[in-house]
Amino acid sequence: MPSLKQTVSALYRELKEQTSQYNPPVQKTILNLAMATFGKTRFASHIKFISTCLHRLKFNANITHESSYLRRSSLALNQCSRKLMRSALSTMTDRKTHFDLQMRNLRSELTSQLSDTKHARHLIHMANSQLFQFISQIKTDRLKRLDSTGLVNQRKASAAHHKLVVTIPPNLALTEDERSVLSKGLNFVPLDYSPKEFDIRQDVDAFYRRLRLKYHFQDESPNDNSDPDPFENLQPKRSTWTPPPGENKIIDKVINRCRDELEPYLKSKATYKPNMSQNELSALKKLKANRDIIIKSADKGGAVVVWDSNLYTEEANRQLSDVSTYTKLNADPNPASQEAVSRKVKDLIKQKKLPASAKSRIHPCPQIANFYMLPKIHK
Repeated sequence: MPSLKQTVSALYRELKEQTSQYNPPVQKTILNLAMATFGKTRFASHIKFISTCLHRLKFNANITHESSYLRRSSLALNQCSRKLMRSALSTMTDRKTHFDLQMRNLRSELTSQLSDTKHARHLIHMANSQLFQFISQIKTDRLKRLDSTGLVNQRKASAAHHKLVVTIPPNLALTEDERSVLSKGLNFVPLDYSPKEFDIRQDVDAFYRRLRLKYHFQDESPNDNSDPDPFENLQPKRSTWTPPPGENKIIDKVINRCRDELEPYLKSKATYKPNMSQNELSALKKLKANRDIIIKSADKGGAVVVWDSNLYTEEANRQLSDVSTYTKLNADPNPASQEAVSRKVKDLIKQKKLPASAKSRIHPCPQIANFYMLPKIHK
């Protein structure tokens, strides 16, 4: 799915082709009016989305509320989130008003240049309708994702969810504490006993950086002079640059307020309430050190399977010996495949069928996939 920037660029180029019959000054006015209309539509959609979030979503810090320290930290982050969203609403409303004024001026200018503006305004309306449908779909999908991750309803996060523990063979010995640990699931994370101040500061600083970058690059206009590079967004971003304070007073104020409210909790000596007993922690270490078992998730993820390592190896050999499904190779095919792919990509770049940036997608050290098995547990 194309990004919003790519969609606006495509609509801009299409509109430029459709208005090529007009003289350059008139065409420029039409395109400027279209971009102002696109800007108003974009900010109106953002305002509606954030307003919906403020009314529907219940924010959380993605941490369990098992200590007063975590409750206070979560409350501070929730308050900062809501303040930031309200500040964003205010800023976006101002931007929408700016585009309204710009559209009125451009309409007047277009009327003075053309005796009949119906055709030009119809083209702008059709392009803007496509943009509105695209943005609406993005916002709808985003709300669904927020709902599914539990930001609207936290009951799933707080409810105890234990998985079935299955052993192969059935008489494989496990203690009650080991079964208790495994029933928590393979995605369960034990809590440390004390908050790590450095990690928390690193996370919130990364959040502040994203805020400043979003604002700094929000007004980037699409470049209609060149075709978009499909490999550009696939290249990893190595920059660590952060826009300096002072570009937006509201963002600066919110960041400073968040820092002030979080500081007392970061400096406190509070500790987490552990989410595992001492016996469970000991059982976890024992399971980790046990080389006689293989622990895997079931095929559909509804159970945790503890497999005797000898039986696991036997089953793997049995499956791999099926010559109708697997073929034994005498050598690693990756180097030859890598060379063929690299040669083909370079040839296509020389023929101007691929941009030079496509070379960056050639993996320098391809690896052979690992073979593993997920048991199927019948209900």
